[in-house]
Amino acid sequence: MRKSIVLVVSFAFHHITMCKFLIHDILILKLGGKMLKNFIASLMLIVLSIFAGIIFANAEVVVDANLGLSIPCVNVNGSFFQCDLTKYDNSADLAGLYWQLSGNVLAASDDGDCASVDTNFMFTLPSVDVNGSKYLVTLNYYPNSLDPNGHYWAFGSAIPKTNTVFSLSSQDFTNNGIIPLQNACISKGGSNISPQLSWKNPPQGTAGFALIMDDEDSPCGTGDNACKHWSVFNIPSSVNSFQANLDISSITGLTEGENWEGNIGYAGPCPPDKHTYTFTIYALDSVIPAISSGVPMTRSQFANAYAPYIIDSATMKGTFTP
Repeated sequence: MRKSIVLVVSFAFHHITMCKFLIHDILILKLGGKMLKNFIASLMLIVLSIFAGIIFANAEVVVDANLGLSIPCVNVNGSFFQCDLTKYDNSADLAGLYWQLSGNVLAASDDGDCASVDTNFMFTLPSVDVNGSKYLVTLNYYPNSLDPNGHYWAFGSAIPKTNTVFSLSSQDFTNNGIIPLQNACISKGGSNISPQLSWKNPPQGTAGFALIMDDEDSPCGTGDNACKHWSVFNIPSSVNSFQANLDISSITGLTEGENWEGNIGYAGPCPPDKHTYTFTIYALDSVIPAISSGVPMTRSQFANAYAPYIIDSATMKGTFTP
């Protein structure tokens, strides 16, 4: 079982490494050392986040007879790729488990949710499915003296999780369903009322939550450039739902971010045509600092800025057509 877990984790890291290597080649002449290091750190964070999302969504990860891994989707700064990892036989540690990035990077579709990587390039995969059992897995960056220009990771840990899924839902609409008119902006005939939301089965160690709603359909951008519709921070771990038309003063400590209109609080769907709106709830650890009112955040920006504190996340989507 441990070998299987390590293989899955190793595969994810090697994919990240591969994408990191390619981006490094492209940007090395354009970015300074510190700027490049920060860029790569953010890039690797995004990649790992997408990997975790694929596992969480039960997307198929192929493992070959040599313990090579194939991951269907890696998010690189808003672009999506498919990567491969191969098992690395480390002569310095024959009993350990290691992986190396390999193969081609191919275009892929967005399948994902979020995992995380810290400033030391240690990866945290909130949910890895191994033969029906789920684990929280970490991989540690491995500076390989035999190949100082390569990128390697070693198996860190695998913590069994309960067979429950962290999930987000609403009484007002189903996942990928139609968002009611009352939740839309006033100029489209709505009441600009935030929807009812509930979440369940947060992972062990959750000390709080953050919720973000954004729109990536044109004329909005994607990733960091998505349209910001709603963000709620400093949600206590004891809270598992928001009533419709949420009054944040009803929950101590809650703050809201700035939306695309330049106001603080909820901004309902207000599109020129059919748009899809994505809601993500993040389970956070106890170390995360309080977030002030008015901080503008898309889901991508939050995932990058607070990656070390994110244990897991759950997402649902809804559409609105004026």
